[in-house]
Amino acid sequence: MHWYRIFPELRLVIGGYKGAITVEDMRELALAIWKDPLYDKTYSGIVDCTQASMDISPEGIRRIADFFISQNDTLTGKAAVLVQTPMETAINWIFAKHMGAKNKIGVFSTWKAATDFLKISPPEEIVPQHLLKK
Repeated sequence: MHWYRIFPELRLVIGGYKGAITVEDMRELALAIWKDPLYDKTYSGIVDCTQASMDISPEGIRRIADFFISQNDTLTGKAAVLVQTPMETAINWIFAKHMGAKNKIGVFSTWKAATDFLKISPPEEIVPQHLLKK
């Protein structure tokens, strides 16, 4: 399952997953966001993977990175990925490396670290509830 919200006033897209994440899940979330009339590819983004497990092979990581690189609608602002496990951290660092210059991606374990990286101070009411405890 995936979800997202767009905050034009903050120039921010927040999206996330629950359960097992596949390459197709990542593609579906991106396509849904890109179709939203509030979306602007110059916004920053936060991807919350703290309630998910990543079931993606190294080849899958390359495929999804290639998909994002090839799309004109891919976010060009900075992106922060929130993860919980060492494996998810490794998967997302590999993904970030494959993305290269398309956008700057950081991998973090807390909301505060992610927002510090993005240099934003969003109001607490937009923080996903499960992250308020971190």
